[in-house]
Amino acid sequence: MSLDDVDDEEQPRRKRKGRPFFTRKRVLLMLAIVVIFAAGAILQHYYIEPLYGETVTDKYTRCLQQNAVLDERFVDCDNSKRACEYQLEQC
Repeated sequence: MSLDDVDDEEQPRRKRKGRPFFTRKRVLLMLAIVVIFAAGAILQHYYIEPLYGETVTDKYTRCLQQNAVLDERFVDCDNSKRACEYQLEQC
């Protein structure tokens, strides 16, 4: 071991001064990605989805109509069940 080796071991290591994570380029890149995704979502919602045909309002209206029909059938079924039970009791 030489004297130079001892001096190197005794000196504390210097921390390298690193650049921060959020540099101007990275912030602009992340902002550009967000803007591109937002533009894609707007494009899809207003231009591509209407080409498929049925809109959300149409689907909601159809769902409400189906719900009303099923409610009527349930009431009819429940009334029929009660009528059948009444007739069985009469026998």
